[in-house]
Amino acid sequence: MSGSAGLMRLVLISFAVVVSLAGAPRIAAQDRTWPAARARHHMVYAPDLQRVLLLGGAQIVAAGAARDTALWSWDGATWQSTPSALASRANEAVTYDSARRRLIVHGGSVEGRGELDETWEWDGRAWQLVSRTGGGTRAHHELVYDSVRKQTLLFGDSDSATVNDTWAWDGRAWTSLANDGPPRRGVFSFAFDTKRGLVVMFGGYGSSDTLLNDTWEWDGRRWRQVTTPNAPSPRLDPGMTFDSVHGRVILFGGRGRSGDLDDTWTYDGHTWTQIQIPGPSPRNAHAMVYDARANTVLLFGGRNRTTYYDDFWSFDGTWKKITAR
Repeated sequence: MSGSAGLMRLVLISFAVVVSLAGAPRIAAQDRTWPAARARHHMVYAPDLQRVLLLGGAQIVAAGAARDTALWSWDGATWQSTPSALASRANEAVTYDSARRRLIVHGGSVEGRGELDETWEWDGRAWQLVSRTGGGTRAHHELVYDSVRKQTLLFGDSDSATVNDTWAWDGRAWTSLANDGPPRRGVFSFAFDTKRGLVVMFGGYGSSDTLLNDTWEWDGRRWRQVTTPNAPSPRLDPGMTFDSVHGRVILFGGRGRSGDLDDTWTYDGHTWTQIQIPGPSPRNAHAMVYDARANTVLLFGGRNRTTYYDDFWSFDGTWKKITAR
């Protein structure tokens, strides 16, 4: 198999698993003390609740594909689950608006309806559909909350998309901000650098079956590509978050040209630096978040070619596995 054919097969396998789950009607039976193994889920930190929230993700069960609709929370010692009224969906985008104290979900796909342009919010008690249009019909995109400009930023779309537009949500309406951003892509990584007040984007899956390893920054007005001396190799579905104590972006894993990765990188706004330490096994489609209460990065789940994970890790310069208490 040629290199280009191998790359195409690698990417298609990765997306086939995700897309095949897009319309899954089954809801997985759950252990209510620990989230089940999953991939393409999301974790955010809610400072008002002093908890990490986990939502969504694809799972594999005996009957085939399934999804967990519960909203999970981590208090530093235990997981707790709360039934959610949000309909099961795949490849949605999620973030947390710390100023308005809202968990925000946009888009994704639902069986019989295809990809959505809905925006939902959870206020700590109930889910509400707050916008039926705006931001565009899409999946495999990302949201990130910009705490300086008090808005949620949206970028990205499925692999077949032809747009590279940027949108903002302020809690009332979606506003188109730019149509000349980074090349179109899906399953990339987003993080907000609170030290510099910038959104950071890395990698993803682009046009013509391309894996990307470019770095971009958004300052509230325009995108700027950052040229760095070093950078992680091209990959899709890495995990990434911002460590506000040490003032750096932390990236782990993803799926590269030769398979799943287990490398750890930091980005300080000037260069990427690989940290040569042991950690979680190679994987992609995992979730990462910075837990400001515990001053540590957390990683949950993900998958490789054969396995979905339910392991839970912390990172404060070294990786440590978290076990049920």
